[in-house]
Amino acid sequence: MRNKTALFATIAFLVLAVGAAGAVWHFNKAPAESETDGDLAQLSLTEPATAASTTPDATSETTTPSLTPSTVEAAAEPTLSPSELHVVVVASDPKAPRSVGATTAPVTMTDFSSLTCPHCAAAHANVLPQLIKDYVETGKLRIVFNDFPLNAQAMDASKVSRCVSNEQYFGFISLLFSTIEQWSDPSRHPNALIQDAVLSGLSDEKARACLADKDVEQAIVAGVQTGIEKYAVNATPTFVFNDGAKVLQGARPYAEFKTVIEDLLAKAPK
Repeated sequence: MRNKTALFATIAFLVLAVGAAGAVWHFNKAPAESETDGDLAQLSLTEPATAASTTPDATSETTTPSLTPSTVEAAAEPTLSPSELHVVVVASDPKAPRSVGATTAPVTMTDFSSLTCPHCAAAHANVLPQLIKDYVETGKLRIVFNDFPLNAQAMDASKVSRCVSNEQYFGFISLLFSTIEQWSDPSRHPNALIQDAVLSGLSDEKARACLADKDVEQAIVAGVQTGIEKYAVNATPTFVFNDGAKVLQGARPYAEFKTVIEDLLAKAPK
Protein backbone atom coordinates (compact mmCIF):
# COMPACT_ATOMS: atom_id res chain seq x y z
CA MET A 1 0.00 0.00 0.00
CA ARG A 2 1.16 3.44 -0.70
CA ASN A 3 0.17 6.38 1.49
CA LYS A 4 0.26 9.61 -0.46
CA THR A 5 -0.60 12.92 1.13
CA ALA A 6 1.01 14.51 -1.91
CA LEU A 7 -1.73 12.93 -4.00
CA PHE A 8 -4.30 15.39 -2.67
CA ALA A 9 -2.46 18.37 -4.09
CA THR A 10 -2.00 16.54 -7.37
CA ILE A 11 -5.67 15.58 -7.64
CA ALA A 12 -6.75 19.10 -6.68
CA PHE A 13 -4.56 20.43 -9.48
CA LEU A 14 -5.93 17.77 -11.80
CA VAL A 15 -9.55 18.53 -11.03
CA LEU A 16 -8.96 22.22 -11.64
CA ALA A 17 -7.27 21.34 -14.92
CA VAL A 18 -10.27 19.22 -15.89
CA GLY A 19 -12.72 22.02 -15.25
CA ALA A 20 -10.65 24.53 -17.14
CA ALA A 21 -9.38 22.47 -20.03
CA GLY A 22 -11.80 19.63 -20.71
CA ALA A 23 -10.26 16.89 -18.58
CA VAL A 24 -6.69 17.24 -19.77
CA TRP A 25 -4.55 14.80 -17.76
CA HIS A 26 -1.12 16.25 -17.24
CA PHE A 27 1.54 16.85 -14.64
CA ASN A 28 4.03 19.68 -14.30
CA LYS A 29 6.93 17.31 -13.93
CA ALA A 30 9.75 15.93 -16.01
CA PRO A 31 9.13 12.55 -17.69
CA ALA A 32 9.80 9.63 -15.41
CA GLU A 33 12.89 7.56 -16.03
CA SER A 34 10.91 4.44 -15.18
CA GLU A 35 7.31 3.51 -14.54
CA THR A 36 7.85 3.47 -10.79
CA ASP A 37 9.58 6.86 -10.77
CA GLY A 38 6.47 8.27 -12.42
CA ASP A 39 4.10 6.63 -9.95
CA LEU A 40 3.17 9.17 -7.31
CA ALA A 41 2.77 6.42 -4.73
CA GLN A 42 6.15 4.73 -5.15
CA LEU A 43 7.24 6.75 -2.12
CA SER A 44 4.78 7.15 0.74
CA LEU A 45 4.23 10.23 2.86
CA THR A 46 3.16 8.50 6.03
CA GLU A 47 0.57 9.95 8.39
CA PRO A 48 -2.31 8.71 10.57
CA ALA A 49 -5.21 7.16 8.67
CA THR A 50 -8.03 9.66 8.06
CA ALA A 51 -10.99 7.32 7.65
CA ALA A 52 -12.41 5.94 10.89
CA SER A 53 -13.32 2.65 9.26
CA THR A 54 -9.95 2.17 7.60
CA THR A 55 -7.74 -0.74 8.57
CA PRO A 56 -4.26 0.87 8.42
CA ASP A 57 -1.04 -0.84 7.58
CA ALA A 58 2.06 -0.55 9.72
CA THR A 59 3.38 2.53 7.93
CA SER A 60 0.22 4.61 8.43
CA GLU A 61 0.71 4.96 12.20
CA THR A 62 3.65 7.35 11.92
CA THR A 63 2.65 10.63 13.52
CA THR A 64 5.38 12.76 11.98
CA PRO A 65 5.06 12.91 8.17
CA SER A 66 8.18 11.61 6.47
CA LEU A 67 8.99 10.59 2.93
CA THR A 68 9.79 6.90 3.17
CA PRO A 69 9.59 3.82 0.96
CA SER A 70 6.37 1.88 1.35
CA THR A 71 6.85 -1.26 3.44
CA VAL A 72 3.37 -2.74 3.56
CA GLU A 73 3.04 -6.42 4.31
CA ALA A 74 2.75 -8.50 1.15
CA ALA A 75 -0.35 -10.54 0.51
CA ALA A 76 -0.30 -14.27 1.02
CA GLU A 77 0.69 -16.58 -1.80
CA PRO A 78 -2.24 -17.10 -4.18
CA THR A 79 -4.30 -20.25 -4.22
CA LEU A 80 -5.51 -19.35 -7.71
CA SER A 81 -3.96 -17.19 -10.39
CA PRO A 82 -5.91 -14.79 -12.62
CA SER A 83 -5.19 -16.99 -15.64
CA GLU A 84 -7.09 -19.87 -14.03
CA LEU A 85 -10.33 -17.92 -14.06
CA HIS A 86 -12.59 -16.89 -16.92
CA VAL A 87 -14.04 -13.67 -15.56
CA VAL A 88 -16.63 -11.75 -17.54
CA VAL A 89 -17.19 -8.28 -16.14
CA VAL A 90 -20.30 -6.15 -16.52
CA ALA A 91 -20.35 -2.73 -18.15
CA SER A 92 -22.40 -0.96 -20.77
CA ASP A 93 -20.78 2.47 -20.60
CA PRO A 94 -17.00 3.03 -20.91
CA LYS A 95 -17.38 6.04 -18.63
CA ALA A 96 -18.46 3.74 -15.79
CA PRO A 97 -16.24 1.34 -13.81
CA ARG A 98 -16.39 -2.34 -14.70
CA SER A 99 -17.70 -4.82 -12.15
CA VAL A 100 -17.96 -8.55 -11.60
CA GLY A 101 -20.66 -10.31 -9.62
CA ALA A 102 -24.40 -9.98 -9.12
CA THR A 103 -25.77 -6.52 -8.37
CA THR A 104 -27.94 -8.25 -5.73
CA ALA A 105 -24.90 -9.56 -3.82
CA PRO A 106 -25.09 -8.60 -0.11
CA VAL A 107 -21.50 -7.33 -0.13
CA THR A 108 -19.98 -4.91 -2.63
CA MET A 109 -16.24 -4.26 -2.63
CA THR A 110 -14.97 -1.25 -4.57
CA ASP A 111 -11.34 -1.65 -5.60
CA PHE A 112 -9.49 1.67 -5.94
CA SER A 113 -6.30 0.75 -7.81
CA SER A 114 -3.74 2.25 -10.16
CA LEU A 115 -2.50 0.09 -13.01
CA THR A 116 1.10 1.19 -12.34
CA CYS A 117 0.95 0.29 -8.63
CA PRO A 118 2.95 -2.85 -7.71
CA HIS A 119 0.96 -3.33 -4.48
CA CYS A 120 -2.24 -3.24 -6.54
CA ALA A 121 -0.72 -5.86 -8.82
CA ALA A 122 0.05 -8.05 -5.81
CA ALA A 123 -3.52 -7.83 -4.56
CA HIS A 124 -4.87 -8.55 -8.02
CA ALA A 125 -2.73 -11.66 -8.37
CA ASN A 126 -2.78 -12.95 -4.81
CA VAL A 127 -6.21 -12.11 -3.44
CA LEU A 128 -8.81 -11.29 -6.10
CA PRO A 129 -8.86 -14.69 -7.84
CA GLN A 130 -9.68 -16.47 -4.58
CA LEU A 131 -12.29 -13.84 -3.67
CA ILE A 132 -13.93 -14.35 -7.04
CA LYS A 133 -13.92 -18.12 -6.59
CA ASP A 134 -15.19 -18.13 -3.00
CA TYR A 135 -17.58 -15.18 -2.95
CA VAL A 136 -18.34 -13.74 -6.40
CA GLU A 137 -19.19 -17.08 -8.00
CA THR A 138 -21.40 -17.94 -5.03
CA GLY A 139 -23.41 -14.72 -5.31
CA LYS A 140 -22.15 -13.19 -2.07
CA LEU A 141 -19.80 -10.50 -3.40
CA ARG A 142 -19.72 -7.92 -6.16
CA ILE A 143 -16.40 -6.27 -7.04
CA VAL A 144 -16.31 -2.84 -8.68
CA PHE A 145 -13.03 -1.88 -10.36
CA ASN A 146 -12.73 1.88 -9.78
CA ASP A 147 -9.68 3.25 -11.59
CA PHE A 148 -7.47 5.44 -9.39
CA PRO A 149 -4.59 6.32 -11.75
CA LEU A 150 -1.57 7.90 -10.12
CA ASN A 151 0.30 9.05 -13.22
CA ALA A 152 -0.17 9.65 -16.93
CA GLN A 153 0.74 6.08 -17.91
CA ALA A 154 -1.85 4.68 -15.50
CA MET A 155 -4.49 7.07 -16.83
CA ASP A 156 -3.78 5.92 -20.38
CA ALA A 157 -4.05 2.28 -19.30
CA SER A 158 -7.33 2.95 -17.49
CA LYS A 159 -8.82 4.60 -20.55
CA VAL A 160 -7.79 1.77 -22.86
CA SER A 161 -9.00 -0.89 -20.42
CA ARG A 162 -12.49 0.57 -20.52
CA CYS A 163 -12.57 0.00 -24.28
CA VAL A 164 -11.69 -3.69 -24.00
CA SER A 165 -14.61 -6.10 -24.18
CA ASN A 166 -16.21 -7.40 -20.99
CA GLU A 167 -14.89 -10.87 -21.79
CA GLN A 168 -11.31 -9.63 -22.15
CA TYR A 169 -11.22 -6.96 -19.42
CA PHE A 170 -10.04 -9.04 -16.45
CA GLY A 171 -7.40 -10.76 -18.55
CA PHE A 172 -6.25 -7.42 -19.93
CA ILE A 173 -5.73 -5.74 -16.56
CA SER A 174 -4.08 -8.95 -15.31
CA LEU A 175 -1.64 -8.66 -18.22
CA LEU A 176 -0.98 -5.00 -17.45
CA PHE A 177 -0.39 -5.66 -13.76
CA SER A 178 2.06 -8.46 -14.57
CA THR A 179 4.04 -6.36 -17.05
CA ILE A 180 4.04 -2.88 -15.48
CA GLU A 181 7.71 -2.27 -16.15
CA GLN A 182 7.38 -3.05 -19.85
CA TRP A 183 4.33 -1.10 -21.01
CA SER A 184 4.72 1.91 -18.69
CA ASP A 185 8.39 2.54 -19.50
CA PRO A 186 8.39 6.09 -20.93
CA SER A 187 10.61 4.95 -23.80
CA ARG A 188 7.99 2.38 -24.85
CA HIS A 189 4.76 4.09 -23.80
CA PRO A 190 2.15 4.24 -25.23
CA ASN A 191 3.11 1.86 -28.07
CA ALA A 192 3.64 -1.12 -25.75
CA LEU A 193 0.26 -0.45 -24.12
CA ILE A 194 -1.42 -0.33 -27.52
CA GLN A 195 0.24 -3.62 -28.49
CA ASP A 196 -1.21 -5.24 -25.37
CA ALA A 197 -4.64 -3.82 -26.23
CA VAL A 198 -4.41 -5.27 -29.72
CA LEU A 199 -3.61 -8.67 -28.20
CA SER A 200 -6.81 -8.27 -26.18
CA GLY A 201 -8.97 -7.68 -29.20
CA LEU A 202 -8.83 -3.95 -29.93
CA SER A 203 -7.66 -2.61 -33.24
CA ASP A 204 -4.70 -0.24 -33.24
CA GLU A 205 -7.02 2.53 -34.40
CA LYS A 206 -9.56 1.84 -31.64
CA ALA A 207 -6.87 1.73 -28.94
CA ARG A 208 -5.48 5.09 -30.01
CA ALA A 209 -8.98 6.55 -30.08
CA CYS A 210 -9.49 5.35 -26.51
CA LEU A 211 -6.28 7.10 -25.44
CA ALA A 212 -7.68 10.35 -26.85
CA ASP A 213 -11.15 9.98 -25.30
CA LYS A 214 -11.58 13.02 -23.03
CA ASP A 215 -15.07 12.01 -21.87
CA VAL A 216 -13.77 8.76 -20.40
CA GLU A 217 -10.78 10.59 -18.95
CA GLN A 218 -13.06 13.06 -17.20
CA ALA A 219 -15.21 10.22 -15.82
CA ILE A 220 -12.11 8.52 -14.40
CA VAL A 221 -10.99 11.76 -12.76
CA ALA A 222 -14.46 12.13 -11.24
CA GLY A 223 -14.13 8.62 -9.81
CA VAL A 224 -10.79 9.55 -8.23
CA GLN A 225 -12.32 12.65 -6.70
CA THR A 226 -15.23 10.62 -5.31
CA GLY A 227 -12.84 8.16 -3.72
CA ILE A 228 -10.98 10.97 -1.97
CA GLU A 229 -14.00 12.99 -0.88
CA LYS A 230 -16.45 10.21 0.03
CA TYR A 231 -14.18 7.44 1.31
CA ALA A 232 -10.98 9.29 2.28
CA VAL A 233 -8.97 7.17 -0.16
CA ASN A 234 -5.35 8.26 0.20
CA ALA A 235 -3.50 5.15 -0.90
CA THR A 236 -3.62 2.39 -3.48
CA PRO A 237 -4.90 -0.17 -3.35
CA THR A 238 -7.88 0.70 -1.16
CA PHE A 239 -10.87 -1.63 -0.87
CA VAL A 240 -14.16 -0.09 0.26
CA PHE A 241 -16.89 -2.46 1.41
CA ASN A 242 -20.60 -1.66 1.34
CA ASP A 243 -20.29 2.05 0.77
CA GLY A 244 -17.73 2.57 3.52
CA ALA A 245 -18.92 0.12 6.18
CA LYS A 246 -15.40 -1.34 6.14
CA VAL A 247 -12.17 -0.32 4.43
CA LEU A 248 -8.95 -2.22 3.84
CA GLN A 249 -5.79 -0.57 2.53
CA GLY A 250 -2.87 -2.30 0.90
CA ALA A 251 -2.14 -5.75 -0.46
CA ARG A 252 -3.57 -7.40 2.63
CA PRO A 253 -3.63 -11.19 3.13
CA TYR A 254 -6.68 -13.06 1.90
CA ALA A 255 -7.66 -13.90 5.48
CA GLU A 256 -8.28 -10.22 6.24
CA PHE A 257 -10.63 -9.87 3.28
CA LYS A 258 -12.43 -13.03 4.33
CA THR A 259 -12.91 -11.71 7.87
CA VAL A 260 -14.42 -8.45 6.61
CA ILE A 261 -16.69 -10.17 4.11
CA GLU A 262 -17.90 -12.80 6.57
CA ASP A 263 -18.66 -10.09 9.12
CA LEU A 264 -20.71 -8.13 6.59
CA LEU A 265 -22.51 -11.27 5.43
CA ALA A 266 -23.45 -12.05 9.02
CA LYS A 267 -24.99 -8.57 9.34
CA ALA A 268 -26.78 -8.66 5.98
CA PRO A 269 -30.58 -8.90 5.97
CA LYS A 270 -31.74 -12.47 5.61
